[in-house]
Amino acid sequence: YTPVWKVCRNIAELCQQATEEHPSCVALTIAAVAFLESNEHANKLQAQKWLEAALKINPQFRPAAIAYAELFRSGTYDIKASPALSLAQVDMLLQPFASHPGLLACKARLLTDDDLVSEAYDLAHDAYYLAPYDDFVVATYAEVLRRNNHPVLAKTLVKRALEVNPHNTYALVCYAMLVKTKDSIEAVALLRDTLKINFHNQDALFVLGCMLIQDEQSC
Repeated sequence: YTPVWKVCRNIAELCQQATEEHPSCVALTIAAVAFLESNEHANKLQAQKWLEAALKINPQFRPAAIAYAELFRSGTYDIKASPALSLAQVDMLLQPFASHPGLLACKARLLTDDDLVSEAYDLAHDAYYLAPYDDFVVATYAEVLRRNNHPVLAKTLVKRALEVNPHNTYALVCYAMLVKTKDSIEAVALLRDTLKINFHNQDALFVLGCMLIQDEQSC
């Protein structure tokens, strides 16, 4: 027996396997994550459905759980951002997987979103210790450090995250926030890059809008 995701030649074949009568949670999750990179409404909705199907097959499949938690955390077209629901899901998964860096980082992001940055620090630090070159984890730790007034280390780490993955929008926004007081031009460029990747990034839209309004008022 050969798993279907090992023989698929492209994303189209993988998506076809994800809609078979007995799809695997791995195929569903990979297909969903690929679709989440798109800004198309239909793709986001399909990714949501595939992740729900993956978790129905195996509620403890960590990659699907992290992706789905992030979907709830950030919000998307057909799913309202729900930090409480996402946090409950992450806490449930942390019971059997207490040292999973992705789940620790996801919980740290949820706490940071709720301005509980001191509580987020230990989680983000532990996740970074476990996975110091995972861009999701490193970007999370960088943002927690920024919010805890450690800008020098935050800048070093956010650069590392972007070296690993230049399309990490969380890292791009964090970097923009770090440089915006000293170099507004670079900050605006970083935020525009973020919106090219995901036009619906609420953090980038809010910060960029505030910066543009301030520039206009200073003219």
